[in-house]
Amino acid sequence: MLTPARTIAAALLLRAALPATPAAARIEIFLMERTHGIRPPPLPNDIRFRGTPFGHMALYIESAVPDEEQIIRQAAEGEPGGLVLTVDKDLRDAFFVAFPRDEFFLGPLDPARPPERVGRAEIAGALERFNAAFGHLYLAGPGISGFGQDYGVLFVRSVRGLVYQTTREEEARIIEHWQRRRHDDFVPMTNNCVTTIQASLRHAGLDDRSFFIRGLAPYNAWVYCVERYALAGPGEIAPNGNRLRRDGTGATFYTQIESDAMYRSGRPFNVYTLKRVERLAAMVPPAEADLPSAEPVRFGSYPAGDEEPAEGRRRGGALGRAATGALSRGKEFVRLWFQSFDGLWFLAAG
Repeated sequence: MLTPARTIAAALLLRAALPATPAAARIEIFLMERTHGIRPPPLPNDIRFRGTPFGHMALYIESAVPDEEQIIRQAAEGEPGGLVLTVDKDLRDAFFVAFPRDEFFLGPLDPARPPERVGRAEIAGALERFNAAFGHLYLAGPGISGFGQDYGVLFVRSVRGLVYQTTREEEARIIEHWQRRRHDDFVPMTNNCVTTIQASLRHAGLDDRSFFIRGLAPYNAWVYCVERYALAGPGEIAPNGNRLRRDGTGATFYTQIESDAMYRSGRPFNVYTLKRVERLAAMVPPAEADLPSAEPVRFGSYPAGDEEPAEGRRRGGALGRAATGALSRGKEFVRLWFQSFDGLWFLAAG
């Protein structure tokens, strides 16, 4: 029987035969824009790809590989790796699913020759192939499925990314956290795509903050990650003792495939939040978008975490940095509360 793990493993082995590309990043935090769905009429079974105003988040881990017992584990040196992990409330017997990077973005399409446009027939065909291979993993029912959220995302929406260099040990801790959450229950406000990614980063010692409100909206969470990791001050130290600012950190953007059948994605519930996302993304240097997918993992190229960033060390003592951090927490809490107000109304309305 072709299990999901074997399907992913086969895809990884197939891609391992392709020419290797230099490793450009360790993890990438994805912010998926709000999907506005397919234009009328819907696809069979009333598939409209309707999303929530909160968007969605996923996490690419370069050294993650499929494991038939725990779904993911850390690769050995030279082993093909690279998986995107996405929490999905519509999974039947699991909390999250893992797909190779190319399948996450393009589904069944050839990543070497992605189409410039797709029509209703191509969207329906890709969805049919997804359901045939992976439909048994998901709860039956109309509306948005794993297609467009976990697989073939660019059919349905655009995606922003934040590339961040992590050490081998940090990645191992991130993977360990996801392993432990394999059979968690999805809880919209407290155990979702946002909280799982942020908790895994805290487990790796890269963060020490957790706000309930931020867990409601991926847009807020992604903005926080940009400020935390991409715009960290020189010399700023993570709770695990490593430097937060790391060379190679950057922003990416993956454009939704053009289609007359699909509405353009983009607008969250709060226009201010969208403008803030765009402004912060513009402040971050662009990162290489063509990152490895199932290429051999080379831990020798991973950072140690204590490198001096190119921009140099931040001036000022530890006491000043602590005071600045304490003040920023209150400011962030107030801002997130106002940004999420409309989102709370959406939840209340069902």
